[in-house]
Amino acid sequence: MNTVQCPHCSAPIAPAAQFCPICGAALATPASPKPAFPVPGSEPAPVRAPQQLASRGAVVTPARRRHHGRRWLLGCLGTLAILLILLLASWAFLIRPTLNRLAKEQINAALDSAVQEIDPTRTTQLPGGPVRLSETFLNNLLTLAHSPSSPMQDAHFTVTPSTITLTFTLYGQANSISAVPLASAGQLHVSDLHIQGPIGWILSDDDLTTIVNQHLATAQQRLRHPVLAVVLQNHAVELLLGPPSNANGSSASILLAAARV
Repeated sequence: MNTVQCPHCSAPIAPAAQFCPICGAALATPASPKPAFPVPGSEPAPVRAPQQLASRGAVVTPARRRHHGRRWLLGCLGTLAILLILLLASWAFLIRPTLNRLAKEQINAALDSAVQEIDPTRTTQLPGGPVRLSETFLNNLLTLAHSPSSPMQDAHFTVTPSTITLTFTLYGQANSISAVPLASAGQLHVSDLHIQGPIGWILSDDDLTTIVNQHLATAQQRLRHPVLAVVLQNHAVELLLGPPSNANGSSASILLAAARV
């Protein structure tokens, strides 16, 4: 009888044997001949493209993962952009106007108290001429007008030959306001006012200039003197006052004195 050798132990075995009788190894069965016509149900499964398998969750390619990552990143950026737009709109139309109104109320209240410290019965008795206001006097006036419960704390005036600067803290944040006092047609006012610090986010330079000049006009009414000139010195402000408003003398003489200065 024809025999073949076992591929594992080289023992002679029958050609149709499925196992080696010597070593027991499984032997490959001969391939069955292909039928001339395909048998129904015996066709091989169609080969699917990677995209089709990925759509069924079988395969996720690196390119598809990158695509999902980009979509997630764009979604996050879009959400942040919408939140930023909403925040800016809230600040511009709700938060800033509210804080602006509160800040103006606080400043008006502080300046009103300071103006009320000017006694018209005493200032009327002052003769015309130079009046020197020291830093100490200005800071004492500020202290008298300041409320301990106010969010504005540590206020202090500094006077130099070029400007007057008010430094203070508002809710613990450092701020400063600098301005140049001037006299025009007998009226005291400030110009070149600049705000530095967080308060500048809610108050503009023009807002504060208007408030300060309004209170300076009220203060001058209580002072009962026209202000002919302002001279800034180190640690002091010198005002040149005209005659008191109830003194004998016409307004023409006061304006003439102002013109000469």
